[in-house]
Amino acid sequence: MALRFTVATGASTGKPSWWLLDDDGRRIAWAGTFYKSIADAHAAALAFKAGAQSWRYEIYMDDKDQPRWRAKDGKKLVAAGHAPFRTRSEAVTAAHSVSKDTTYASGPNPPTGG
Repeated sequence: MALRFTVATGASTGKPSWWLLDDDGRRIAWAGTFYKSIADAHAAALAFKAGAQSWRYEIYMDDKDQPRWRAKDGKKLVAAGHAPFRTRSEAVTAAHSVSKDTTYASGPNPPTGG
């Protein structure tokens, strides 16, 4: 699977963040937060990419009792799966894939504003 990072302002919030997309352009992960600037979001994307294999990945149940994954550096959230999964096993597989494949993702492109 070819992954790529994108850094942009969120359509509904107007605030910068980063997203990890699959080869069909579907969002599979995001920063889990918004940033003060495009440059900050870009730096966070680069940090996640560089540390993807070393973050602590957790599987948890969201408020609708659906399994999700998130990656942490200590207590700090560094990334989250974009959508819930049908089963815990699917969430585990997705987290493992992100951990393994993100290092090879393209992007993010250098910031151009904000």
